Amino acid sequence: MRRSGPGPLGAMVTFLAGWRMSHLPPGTRPLPSVALYDQLLRHRRQGGDTAGQGEAP
Repeated sequence: MRRSGPGPLGAMVTFLAGWRMSHLPPGTRPLPSVALYDQLLRHRRQGGDTAGQGEAP
């Protein structure tokens, strides 16, 4: 008979992914930004492209 749960005879299950995440050092890289993509989109719109040419606005 297999018992689980808290208590003297039960065992605690720890998932490896959760254990790894809790033991990793904090991240130091900056969050990604979409600012460069926004600049590219603004540049294309100023170039005279229209939405009627098969592309979304």
